Amino acid sequence: RHLDARIMESPSLAIESVDREIVNMGNLAVNHLSIAMDALLSKSVKKIKTVRKMEETMDKLAQLITEYLVNISNLSLTMEQHLHINMLLNTVNDVERIGDHCDNIGELAERYCKEEGEFSDKAVKGLKKMYAKTIEGTESAMVARATGDLEAVEITMTNEELVDIMEIELRKEHVKRLSKKLCSTKTGVIYLDVLTNLERISDHAMNIAEYVQEERG
Repeated sequence: RHLDARIMESPSLAIESVDREIVNMGNLAVNHLSIAMDALLSKSVKKIKTVRKMEETMDKLAQLITEYLVNISNLSLTMEQHLHINMLLNTVNDVERIGDHCDNIGELAERYCKEEGEFSDKAVKGLKKMYAKTIEGTESAMVARATGDLEAVEITMTNEELVDIMEIELRKEHVKRLSKKLCSTKTGVIYLDVLTNLERISDHAMNIAEYVQEERG
């Protein structure tokens, strides 16, 4: 809603406008993740459909914002503005990738709904902890993008490290459960794939935070 071709007569205003739109897209990605995980844990077919619709919206936004940024880059800009545009292009790509992983979780939720088995209580507890750190880090990355707050950058980076550790530990624990046949193989594979997608989301959130850090010098 902020992308108006008429304001390109003022590059600084155009950049400010697209920056706000990227923040909106980032906040949508956070919501996308929340609904995707809720769809999985509650086995909600209705929420799975919402996840799909949100992915379509994310893709459209990414295309529109990228095209707008490319048009701005063809204007007469300062070196600092060119750097900012490049960072925003990278950010849009990472936000879109977060959306892709949310959609993956939605697809895993759909598969999980078709299975009779359930994740064990320990598996769910671990998954919820990892998800909490993932979404906290993603939210902090969007705060950093919106405000330039370096404390938010640090929060994102700290959470990313924790998510990496959790992913390794939860994977090992779940493989042990599978070997002891405490979980079914089909739901076990779904669980491991969810861990992978959460870890990747955390990686993209860290990328977004690092762009802010680089811009701030």
